[in-house]
Amino acid sequence: MDILSSLAQWVLSFLPAFMLRWYWTEQRLAVRIKTTISSEGQGIWVDAGEIPNFHAWLEVTNFSPFQVEVERLHGELYYGTRICSYIWLERIEVPTASEKRIRIEGTLTDSQALYLRRNFGKNKTKLLINGYLQCRVRGFHIFGRTIESSNAEIVNANWSAP
Repeated sequence: MDILSSLAQWVLSFLPAFMLRWYWTEQRLAVRIKTTISSEGQGIWVDAGEIPNFHAWLEVTNFSPFQVEVERLHGELYYGTRICSYIWLERIEVPTASEKRIRIEGTLTDSQALYLRRNFGKNKTKLLINGYLQCRVRGFHIFGRTIESSNAEIVNANWSAP
């Protein structure tokens, strides 16, 4: 099977992009990109303390036959309701049949941190992901991917301002 996929990639490398665009639509490419929250370490970490913020480790796996470049990601962090938004504007290349980890982060307002402290333990943490990716065939979007993770930690939720 490994030899067959290598041969297919070799053949695709010689075909011009305009011919490949006919078959490789945005939807076909987007379906072959998997996004998950990292199961190692801190997947989603939210600090509801004095300087409220969050970060999450996102794993992007490329199952398409082309190397993909993640150009930007944006979305929201949910804890029962939308807590905050994030924007990630770096570029990272994800080769075929491989995975890359991306750290996304954002800041919370004091009222968002207060909401987290009031509702601590009552909701599940979710991450909504939208993004733009590019490969040699075309650029494409991923929309509305909601990821619920059991690897989420909220710290300082029982903290109260002096």
